[in-house]
Amino acid sequence: MASASHLAELEIRATDVVAAWNALEPVVAQCAGLLGTPATKSDYHVGDSDDQGTVGGADLRDCLDRVESPASISVTYTARSSSGPDPQSIELRIMRYRRFKELNVQLRITGPVDVQTLGLFERTKRTLAGAIDRFNEP
Repeated sequence: MASASHLAELEIRATDVVAAWNALEPVVAQCAGLLGTPATKSDYHVGDSDDQGTVGGADLRDCLDRVESPASISVTYTARSSSGPDPQSIELRIMRYRRFKELNVQLRITGPVDVQTLGLFERTKRTLAGAIDRFNEP
């Protein structure tokens, strides 16, 4: 079966990557539970604001300790589909751009080309957008 990838880009009116991550990753982790099988989490990838490189590791605190000024964080949750060989995955990436005063949040759902993958994408995007709205409240 063919695979599809759906991408949503959202914004947060804040500049603290770590605070945004702490608010949004639990939401995505909960949505990853909808993949149907226990999802495995990839290493965290934390990027420096100087674009000197990205550090990766299973412990987010360790990664943050090794990056002086974190400008991006990402993780992917992956599960094997019971109906076929294609994995389904949810990736969350939060990035700060130097010129902008907000954060860019990317949500990518990859899985078989079917209504279930699109439905999971739409549900996760709505849930994440609601969490962003709550985070943006004064």
